[in-house]
Amino acid sequence: MPLIALHQLRFEKTQKEVFGSIIHSSLKDTIDLQAALRRDINTGKYKCRVVYDDQHISVEFIPYHQAKIDRLKIVTDDEIDYHLKYEDRTCFKKLKSGSGEGTEILIVKNNLITDTSFSNVALWDGIKWFTPAAPLLEGIQRAFLISRKEIFPEEISLDELHHFKKIKLFNAMIHWEEAPVLDIPWD
Repeated sequence: MPLIALHQLRFEKTQKEVFGSIIHSSLKDTIDLQAALRRDINTGKYKCRVVYDDQHISVEFIPYHQAKIDRLKIVTDDEIDYHLKYEDRTCFKKLKSGSGEGTEILIVKNNLITDTSFSNVALWDGIKWFTPAAPLLEGIQRAFLISRKEIFPEEISLDELHHFKKIKLFNAMIHWEEAPVLDIPWD
């Protein structure tokens, strides 16, 4: 399980915020227990989905297929809140409605670039990669890349987007090296 220590930190932080304490302790043990019951997950790529409340926890393994992204559509939502990884993704479905196949949304909140509906982003200025300082979700891969000084947090306004040459979409399932990169502008 890549970056399990960072997943564990987010797991604990979320529980403390939502429940006031850590109710479910070891994410790795919980996932390993369920994975041992599944022989089919040894082939292919699977997304591990952990859903929990204050009494129950469930683990699901879903075959993962990376979508092909050809372009981005800028959408603005100054009220969106996704600082915790919620099971309910209605906010993204609403923002994506009407987007064609191969089109992903780039969400702007309070005139600042944040994330897409499924990934953190990094923008290339020709020298370094920068990631929004205030993303909707502080992703695990993002935290890892920041710690290694491969990307640098920066407030990036919509007006500054034209200063960048490329944008990369990445998350825990789409590692930095294999992440889609689009030229800016993409229109």
